[in-house]
Amino acid sequence: NAIHDMIRLVTLDTKLSGILFDLAMHRKLYRLAKTEDDKLLYINKVQDDNYKKKQVINEIVPIINNSRAIQARKFKKTKEHIFSYL
Repeated sequence: NAIHDMIRLVTLDTKLSGILFDLAMHRKLYRLAKTEDDKLLYINKVQDDNYKKKQVINEIVPIINNSRAIQARKFKKTKEHIFSYL
């Protein structure tokens, strides 16, 4: 399960970087748009990119929180063993 989460995290990270690039590009194109139709088109694309970004982040957060919990348990066990000798 941890390996599956690791692979999924890498995939989601790659997807998020692509979405962030698209978001930056669509924002720039929105600012440079001349006609009202083009502005509406790019504002829709920006909204869609923001929605996709939120979805990916909502998938990433539980994986990261699970990893933090596992890591905290491991460090807690290590500290207990180290300080038990004193």
